[in-house]
Amino acid sequence: MLTSLKIKKRQPRVFVTTIGQEDNLGDSVLRRGLLDALDRNRVEVHVLVGSNSTGYISALGLHSNDVVYQSRRSWRRSLIVSALRGRCSLLFNAGEVRVDRAHSHLGRFQAISVAMVRLRGGAAIHTGLGVRDISVPRDIAARSVLRMCTLVTWRDGPSRDWSGFGHVLPDWAFAIASQRESAGGSVAPPPRTLLAISMRGDRDFPSRDWFDAVRAILDENNLTPVLVTQVVRDGARSQEIARELGSGTTVFGWTGDTSHAAHESQVRDIYLRSSAVVSDRLHALVLGATEGAVPLPLTVGSSEKLQRTLAVVGLDEFCIEQDEIQKHSVNEAARNALARGTQFQVTKAREQLTDLSEIVMAHIVRGAGR
Repeated sequence: MLTSLKIKKRQPRVFVTTIGQEDNLGDSVLRRGLLDALDRNRVEVHVLVGSNSTGYISALGLHSNDVVYQSRRSWRRSLIVSALRGRCSLLFNAGEVRVDRAHSHLGRFQAISVAMVRLRGGAAIHTGLGVRDISVPRDIAARSVLRMCTLVTWRDGPSRDWSGFGHVLPDWAFAIASQRESAGGSVAPPPRTLLAISMRGDRDFPSRDWFDAVRAILDENNLTPVLVTQVVRDGARSQEIARELGSGTTVFGWTGDTSHAAHESQVRDIYLRSSAVVSDRLHALVLGATEGAVPLPLTVGSSEKLQRTLAVVGLDEFCIEQDEIQKHSVNEAARNALARGTQFQVTKAREQLTDLSEIVMAHIVRGAGR
């Protein structure tokens, strides 16, 4: 007598790369937001981490059953084999991208991969990216690859306008829950007595107007300044600004000696105790906002990237370049931003990203079911 055997259906595979700047906390955090969109009970995730260290990888939130690759060649080989068998989808990396011909992230291999995946019924998903330089002419090859994708979303309007299609939704870093939420929210939040400051080290030293504006915000709101380093190469700038601000200023630096996960936890604790974050680093502003600290982009250079990304969630009201300080009432702008807070905007952004996560999974599962 023959006994029927119940054969477990193999989960569809999703191939994604999470490679980012080794010394940049924001790079690992936003990619965790992207990875969290994947339901590990329904898909098998194949992650290319490349040469990123274990310290960087610590903040990605990888699961024990994820298949992790350091070798790009091995990841590509597995992708090709899986695509030929018709059992996989491709999820593009998130974050900022360059689209000039010399550095486009949509090169020949990406075009071939997308074509193979789509021809075999899989999904190709391009979500959460922003174009670094939208003045670059549209690349026909890049647009052709994007046209083959089953889902395209951008983290800002100008990037969508550059491509000519797709939807605009918040940066994936907004999807990450705050530390209090992760801990269950049972402990009362501490008083917000700090002004966190995190500035790029690859731009000119802030002007006298910039320091005057920061001191005015500190004085009016009775806050204590703390310099926060989210990118290792910004460490020297943090020290320089602290010296200029003088006594009472503390520095929370980072030399890369602690993991991304450990540093993120400590940074978030500072933001939880901060009324606002003054920065020209996008993900210092975003992480601060998710912890309830109001983003105040008071920048040395152009604020264009920050403004267009924060505008998607309605947190772009205070975006002031130091050369324009004299034309603004910084105190009034800061006062209005602090009064408005971040809870409504961040909650809405998370809801949008939760919906997007469900859409991503629907594309993947539908593709696997063909």
